[in-house]
Amino acid sequence: MNMPATNNATAYGRLTQAFQFARKCAGDARELIKLQQIALVAGQAERELGLQFGGLKHYGRILFLTGDSEQHLPVYQSTPLLPWWRFLREANLSRGLRFIDLGSGLLKACAVARMHFKDVTGCELNPVVAARSVKVRDRLGMKDLRIMNRDFFGEDFTLNEYDVVYAYYPFYLNYEELMYRRLMGTKPGTKIILCNGNPPPNSQFRYLNATYYPRHGTFFHMYEKT
Repeated sequence: MNMPATNNATAYGRLTQAFQFARKCAGDARELIKLQQIALVAGQAERELGLQFGGLKHYGRILFLTGDSEQHLPVYQSTPLLPWWRFLREANLSRGLRFIDLGSGLLKACAVARMHFKDVTGCELNPVVAARSVKVRDRLGMKDLRIMNRDFFGEDFTLNEYDVVYAYYPFYLNYEELMYRRLMGTKPGTKIILCNGNPPPNSQFRYLNATYYPRHGTFFHMYEKT
């Protein structure tokens, strides 16, 4: 006896949904395995350099100029991997956007961003950390991820070519004014993502959303340059 057409369509629809769900689970599993690899490789480099996540420990005496006085580099910080991965998935930004991380450290945030964007750049002030991040990148098999050892507060640095700008906890100590000034130089439509810290108090940044991950004590703000 032939099955009614409606039953066939329902069965086909359920099969299609099951297949799509299975593909999604497989994709999630691959990305979570990659997250674990990033944590292991970057974590090993952090320990070998004597860096502490969330700690107050500097590596070396790295200085840069702010006006007429020299200021110390801010403490080393590291983006929590799982919340960052979840945020980028939920943000659903176009894969073709150009991404840059200001203060990329040992590339945790950049490596996760590379899973979402085709064009990723990390900019790190500390030359020792920047040099070590090249080895981290190569171990992760992400040789197309660009790394710059530059003072991104310098007058010759520009963000005009990037569509997404990320910074971890940028607004503290004496860096708030410098970071505001740098973000003001982004082009209209640029997405600015900040992990923790204070939002830019300027009407040129349109607030888009905020996501809080209580288990990790982490929140991300996203803005758009108007």
